[in-house]
Amino acid sequence: MVRDDDGELTGDEQKIRKVFISYFKNLYSPEPRPSVDIDPDPNLDEFFSALDQNPGVKIHTDDHEILSALPDFHEIRRALFLMGPDKSPGPDGITPRFLQENWSVIGLDLVTEIRRIFQTGQIPVDWLKCNVVLIPKGPEPEKPTDFRPISLGNVVYRLIMKILARRLKPHMNRVISEEQTAFLHGRNISDNILLVKEVINSFNQRDFKQKGFMLKADIAKAFDKLEWSFIEKTCNFLNLPESLIRLLSSAFCNTRIKILINGAGDGFITPSRGLRQGCPMSPYIFIMTMEMLSRSLRNSMHNGTLNGLKLAPTAPKLTHILYADDLIVMGKAERNEVQEFKAILKKFGDASGLQINPSKSKLWFTKGCEEHTKRVIQFEFQADIAKRDEKYLGAYLTATGCAKQTAKMLLDRIWGKLAGWKCAMLSHAGRLVLIKSVLTSLPVYYMNTERLPKGILSQISSLVAKFFWGKVDKARYMTFISWRSVCKPVEEGGQGVRDLHLFGDAIFLKNAWKLMSQGNKTWVQVCQAKYFPQIGFWRANNTRGCSSLWREVVKLRDFFKQDIKWEVTNGKKVYALSQPWFSNWDVQRDASRRDTIKKVSQLIDPQSGTWCLQELQRLFGLEKAALIQSEVPVPVQQTELPDRLIWCKTKSGRYTVKDGYYELDKRSTTLTPAALMPHWKIIAKLNYLAPKVKIFLWRLLSKALPLANNMHRRIATFSPICQRCHQENEYESHCFFFCPGSRAVWFANALALRSHDQPLDMVQAFQQTVPYLDEYRTKLYAYTLWELWKGRNEVIMQQKQFDPCKILKAVDAWMRVGENNVQAQCGQYNQIVARGYEIRERDWILIVDASWQSTGNAGTAYLLYCQGKVYAWGYNFHVAQDPFHAESIAMLEGIKKIVEVLQLEQNQQVCIFSDCLTLVSAINDREVDFLPSWRSTPIVHQILNFIKDWKGKLKVQHVRREAVQSAHALANHARRSSDADFGDALHCQSLLAKGVSMELDNLFFVGS
Repeated sequence: MVRDDDGELTGDEQKIRKVFISYFKNLYSPEPRPSVDIDPDPNLDEFFSALDQNPGVKIHTDDHEILSALPDFHEIRRALFLMGPDKSPGPDGITPRFLQENWSVIGLDLVTEIRRIFQTGQIPVDWLKCNVVLIPKGPEPEKPTDFRPISLGNVVYRLIMKILARRLKPHMNRVISEEQTAFLHGRNISDNILLVKEVINSFNQRDFKQKGFMLKADIAKAFDKLEWSFIEKTCNFLNLPESLIRLLSSAFCNTRIKILINGAGDGFITPSRGLRQGCPMSPYIFIMTMEMLSRSLRNSMHNGTLNGLKLAPTAPKLTHILYADDLIVMGKAERNEVQEFKAILKKFGDASGLQINPSKSKLWFTKGCEEHTKRVIQFEFQADIAKRDEKYLGAYLTATGCAKQTAKMLLDRIWGKLAGWKCAMLSHAGRLVLIKSVLTSLPVYYMNTERLPKGILSQISSLVAKFFWGKVDKARYMTFISWRSVCKPVEEGGQGVRDLHLFGDAIFLKNAWKLMSQGNKTWVQVCQAKYFPQIGFWRANNTRGCSSLWREVVKLRDFFKQDIKWEVTNGKKVYALSQPWFSNWDVQRDASRRDTIKKVSQLIDPQSGTWCLQELQRLFGLEKAALIQSEVPVPVQQTELPDRLIWCKTKSGRYTVKDGYYELDKRSTTLTPAALMPHWKIIAKLNYLAPKVKIFLWRLLSKALPLANNMHRRIATFSPICQRCHQENEYESHCFFFCPGSRAVWFANALALRSHDQPLDMVQAFQQTVPYLDEYRTKLYAYTLWELWKGRNEVIMQQKQFDPCKILKAVDAWMRVGENNVQAQCGQYNQIVARGYEIRERDWILIVDASWQSTGNAGTAYLLYCQGKVYAWGYNFHVAQDPFHAESIAMLEGIKKIVEVLQLEQNQQVCIFSDCLTLVSAINDREVDFLPSWRSTPIVHQILNFIKDWKGKLKVQHVRREAVQSAHALANHARRSSDADFGDALHCQSLLAKGVSMELDNLFFVGS
């Protein structure tokens, strides 16, 4: 039912279709301009000319070559295979999976067509058609405004936009200011919520001297009303290449959309403004346009017309924060400041088409702000004062009662989910999937910014446990395993469900980690200025009126005390006396001292470039000075790499919620002998079994099946006698091995298991059998147990006759299903291996691999293929700390050797192949902040510098291990070799010749 233009509810499909088409035609048409005959857009030039006075960071002209280059075979293929295979199709009806699975057939034609589009800057009109589906925003939508339009574009159009988005991605963090936290790597929605909560916390303090305001501004239909002329001006202003702008303009100006009502549409609409929600480039385009507002506000602050707010003497000035189109502005509660904000917002709105909606905007004021001033600001913005239950980005902001409001909302949502699920119709495996993916995930978003009460977390855990055991509607129920045991890892006898109490601690420890390591974030700078401006993070305590965030961080920070230190590279970021940077650093002693020496960089002799020994001994004593000299490399003042904080519990050196949770779990529990039993690790590896059968085995070995003997132990009046044979007590071994019906099944089973020889203890029987079976026989064993259990239940619940023949047929059906799945997977695997890589005749191919042992020995191997010949060399070394470190070293040394030996011609390039996907992705995406091994960070930086210096002549691509077996064999040989270096430029005639030739034929085909 939808309301028509007269406000009447109608269910007639034709009328509904007419209402929506009329609405979207108006929405995607630009507002009429009074001066259109004189100047088509007078506001644009005025707005951007003001920005030219202080333009800020732009795209470097040196980057134009990369951004506007024709995409090669590898780039197109990589972008395609990064697309979700089953994303909804557009008007062409094709999903990315179709192109991915048929790449070997249509790949070359697709590459040719996309390269032609990049050359001409014109996308075929038919490719720009898209369907628009309408997603309800709330439970009872009645008007077109209650629906969110999502565009479903043709797959090739989305692929082109995906390529452009991936090219822009490495530059966005530099171009987009810190005030914007949406869609950018390393920035998070929780950063904004935490900052706004700190602002409101300061506003509520009576001793906060400033009189300020904060406005949460709602931008009406931001994505849909953005003017195309403003987008083009923004792209030119940020110095995007002309070819890229021409391609984007072609995509916007020729778009035609079809509104789908009940799956059908009535022709296409030609929009004149707006972005398509669902296009890979739309998020980046939108935040670039919002960056123009950020720069306008920042310029006004630099000019002195805006003052902004400072929450502490050393805190940064705040004027605004953004998450996509969610805008918050703040400043002094003065009429001039408010009018300046209004003028900037109006100019931006007139130029871009994005107007503020006053009816949905809200205001906050400081405690000391007079009522008259509040009324004046309310009048200027035409906005209401925020209520106690006001939300920002889905989180409650009120200081008092915030956690209780969030908890009540969470419980209501969980009950709503449980009410819609038929618990009795789901197996334990199905319930477990819903628990992990939905129920325990619901609180995560709110846990990032608010500590939920323990009582509420216990209630949520109780509801989840009831759902898992199928007892949602029961006040009391019986279980055979404690919920704490279910929350243990699978390898320790649990099911890996999150313990919400520990998980809440792990999430909030992430905020503590950010406070220590991410000083570039605005909310971190604000917290540093408010709570530890002088004494440092480790010695600061709770103060009167501090926020709930800081109180919880103080409670939890000791978790890190013994396991973190700063990796010193240039020493300019690390405080020598207040931050841990060597292994024996003492929080209580070293952090409490004051000295003229502030940073570690001041402890280096500028002339010799070595440690200043006298200063080290004066500050830390003889013993610690010697430790520093032996442990910490001398910082290099000229290096680009900043100092970084390392958490020693992970190889990557960074704290993650997942690693924090497991560390908290390890510290909170002592492993019992039962948890260390080997059968749990065996079950954890049986991923080829059906999930419900795997959980059945877990229940069986945990003695958690409702067998008669188990029930009798809990209910004395319950008969322990087996209901099939009526002869013995029904315990695990009797039910599955010794009962006459079970013996008959095992006797006729292809496994040829002698059931009468099985131990009485089921765990012992499992450990003596399964480790010695192959995959096929393990499946046969597990599915036989499962069908025996089902047969037993039919006898008790449905009074059926126990039929061994029926059970054997059911087991046979399970095994046939498993064979079909294996054949399908093998078919998919063969298709993936068959995909080729385009290499031109004049190009050089370098295959790189590394072999590493836990003893520290490592070997590298290189196969260089050029002009019909194969050269092989390698060497061993002992400095790699882990496999990724070894792969990084191998890649760097290989590139150094290539650069040293080869003099590449203008149209010649080297294609470097490695089977280390993480390393290849880090190089191609230019992301070095989150590597699996923190020791590899400077190495990957050097690799990126080489690639940048050679201006696209070095290409790094990933291949499967199966495709580089010869290089792998050579790396193993290098690791075991006693020679440090061997076979330099050695022509591969014997051991590797045939293998390398075959690999190259399978992997590469020659392009023009």
